[in-house]
Amino acid sequence: MSENAAKKFPANISAVISGATREELAVALYLCAKNEYSVKESAKELGVSEEAFRAAVSFWRGAGMVFGTESASALAPEKRDQLYDAATVASSIEKDEGFRTACESLQALYGKLFTRFDYDSLLYLYDHCGLTAEYMCTLASYCVSRGKTALKYFTKTCQGLVSEGVDTYEKLEAHLEKRNRANERVYKLRRLCGMGDRAFTAKEEQYIGDWFVEKDLPFELIQHAYDIMINSIGEVKLSYMNKILARWHKDGLNSVDAVEKAENEKKEQAEKINTGTSFDDDEFFAAAVARTKKKRSERK
Repeated sequence: MSENAAKKFPANISAVISGATREELAVALYLCAKNEYSVKESAKELGVSEEAFRAAVSFWRGAGMVFGTESASALAPEKRDQLYDAATVASSIEKDEGFRTACESLQALYGKLFTRFDYDSLLYLYDHCGLTAEYMCTLASYCVSRGKTALKYFTKTCQGLVSEGVDTYEKLEAHLEKRNRANERVYKLRRLCGMGDRAFTAKEEQYIGDWFVEKDLPFELIQHAYDIMINSIGEVKLSYMNKILARWHKDGLNSVDAVEKAENEKKEQAEKINTGTSFDDDEFFAAAVARTKKKRSERK
């Protein structure tokens, strides 16, 4: 056995081995060679059932063995069998201050007594996904503040973030800061477009997520696209705004100044060429920008 593998076993290895089954010993040796594993594939390789493999994993976790993580495809609790036995969960709450703090804080936040499955899900996030108590409490508070008061929503959100690489407290802080900025801009967009509190359609949600989360566009650019839309078609159509913003983003124009400079250059080129042809899409938008600038100057 390699020195690396030996370090993964608990200190009282002699006593633990005497109580381990042949299958549990086989699983232990197998896990020592893996940084990441799939229950289904691993059980097949060892010639044991998935239930037996998970039972062996629980045995070694309870004994204090440290090994790799289950692959991301098995992250969702509703798609996995019970991973931890009652003794392991109870021991973790009693002996691990970080996990105990997370459980107590989340239980107070959600105002409910956790079930056996709730504790199992939280231990999965803490032990298996490697999330700290600070991470879990911060994200849970954010979820509740957004009106998402179901613990299942929190656990699924954790798993989704981990699969996206947001797996440390520092990364979570940056992610939530970006989300908060996006929420502020969504509020401004509602006021700008006179949408009130009506729910966005699925397509509108897609546009807004792309503008504010994926591309992180400044609100001034959104407002500029809105002005052009109103001056051009006289009504609010986010699909129309999206075409404008997509065109600008494709051209690397991510500020109002950059857009106005580019449109002025196009206008000057068109005037020099003076071909007498009808407007193409670019010239149409350039004309709309010009009308917008004129109206703004008249308002001053």
